[in-house]
Amino acid sequence: MNASRAFSLLQVSDLHLLPNTTDRLLGVDTAASFEAVLARAHADAGRFDAVLVSGDVAHEPSPATYERAKHILCRYHAGPSLWIAGNHDVAATMTEVVSDSNQLRFGDWHLIALDTHIDEVERGHVDAGELSRIAAQIADSDARWLLIVGHHPCVPVGTPWLDRGVIDNAQDVLDLLASDSRIAGYAFGHVHHAAEHDGARCPMWSAPSTCFQFAQGGERFGVARDAPGYRTFTLEADGAIATAVQRADFALQIDLTQFR
Repeated sequence: MNASRAFSLLQVSDLHLLPNTTDRLLGVDTAASFEAVLARAHADAGRFDAVLVSGDVAHEPSPATYERAKHILCRYHAGPSLWIAGNHDVAATMTEVVSDSNQLRFGDWHLIALDTHIDEVERGHVDAGELSRIAAQIADSDARWLLIVGHHPCVPVGTPWLDRGVIDNAQDVLDLLASDSRIAGYAFGHVHHAAEHDGARCPMWSAPSTCFQFAQGGERFGVARDAPGYRTFTLEADGAIATAVQRADFALQIDLTQFR
C-alpha cells in the first residue's frame, strides 16, 4: 500500500440498533438513520479506506442486531472496518458476527482499537490487561503515526450527566496517549455529539450518533435537534489529520415517552 498518499476514514458511532425491522428507540428507526448516514457519507466521498464503528452498535445486543449492523454496512463499504464495543454492547456476541480485529494498518498509519467498555456497565474502564496490550502494540509498531480509537471519553465533555461515564481510570489512558510522540489523536463515541476535546498531548474527537444526539451542558438526559451524522478523517503522510463532521438528511421524530 502506498505510504505516501493520504488515507480516508469514516467514523460512525452509537448506532443503537435493534433486532427487528419494526423496532424503534425513542421513536427512531435507528437502522434507517444508520443507512441514511452511510448513504450520505458515500455519496459525498465515494469510498473510504476503512470504517471505524466506535461502539454502542446495539441497543439490544443480540446476534440478530449485529447481523443487521453488518448487513447494512456491507451494502456501502466492502473494505476493512474496526468494530469497538460500547457500554450497550456485549463484546463476545458482537465479535462472533463482525470483525474481531483490534488494529488496522494503512501505509505509515497504524490504527489501534482501545476497549473502554465493561459489558452491562455504563461508565468506561480500561483494565490492566488492555492497557498492557495497547502499550505492547504501540511499542512493537514500526508505523510513523498512530491513531487510537475507543468508545468512552477520557476527559470531561462538559455535560454533567455524561461526564459521570468518563473512563474511571482516565489518567492511565491519558498517560498512554502521551507515551509516544507518534500518537496523533484519540477518536471516540458515547457522547452522541461531535466536538474536539482538550486534556492530553494529542487531540481528541467525539463523533455524532447515527441516530439521535444528546443535548449538551445539561445536568440530566436531553435530546438535541441535530440530525444523525458522522465524522471523517483524512490521514496525511506527514502525520497531519484533517477531520470534518457531516449530517444526513433524516427527519427525527423523537418520542420521549419511551424514556425511563
